[in-house]
Amino acid sequence: MYVLDYVRFVCQLLPPTWRRGPREAFIQSLCAPIQAMYEAFRGYRTQADKDMNLRPQVMVLVHVMRMRLHHYHKSVYITDGLTNGEYVVHLPIQITHEDAQAIQGFLRHYRRIGTHFKIQYYV
Repeated sequence: MYVLDYVRFVCQLLPPTWRRGPREAFIQSLCAPIQAMYEAFRGYRTQADKDMNLRPQVMVLVHVMRMRLHHYHKSVYITDGLTNGEYVVHLPIQITHEDAQAIQGFLRHYRRIGTHFKIQYYV
């Protein structure tokens, strides 16, 4: 997404003789609310991109892992890691070693190229 400075953009549209003095201050006062809304939108979009983990591949992987671990139905979930292409798979600590190995094999087999999965156990 482009970073846009509305005050500078509007000033560039004006003739060069109008870009100084009180006219520039007036334009800044007119563009300040628009610039504030734009900055708020950019912050919201960045946070929404981080929060939205509804990629089809992730949804399918979670569904299949929940089906394999039918007795821990809602306890398996995947979140984005700190870097791009890395996901954290959260598994309950109560699962058996065989189930954990099956999940690791499943993730290695069906992961998309360039993505990495890190398994984290929780209580």
